[in-house]
Amino acid sequence: MEDVLNDEEMLWFQKSRMVSICDGDRNTRYFHLSTVIRRRHIRIETIQNIQGEWVTDSSEVRSIVQHYWQGLFSDERRAAVEARLLWDYFPEIASNDFEKLLRPVF
Repeated sequence: MEDVLNDEEMLWFQKSRMVSICDGDRNTRYFHLSTVIRRRHIRIETIQNIQGEWVTDSSEVRSIVQHYWQGLFSDERRAAVEARLLWDYFPEIASNDFEKLLRPVF
């Protein structure tokens, strides 16, 4: 998780420097501040756990996010989604149409 945050921080730093270089030194402070503000805005500092309590500890936040994504792509969840997708392919048959299907063919 720290690697991802460091990579993201480096990306924003590089973006701000690239635009700063194109515009010259006159806007360096502006681009630095916009990068810092953006970084603060997109960072997850608090999150609500399953019990509805707000968690602020960074290690607990990391754990909650990891468990969520692991559960999201687990085999049980995938099977439920696949079953639901299969039912979407078959339209529901009305009762009068169902009775027609049960009649013998002559």
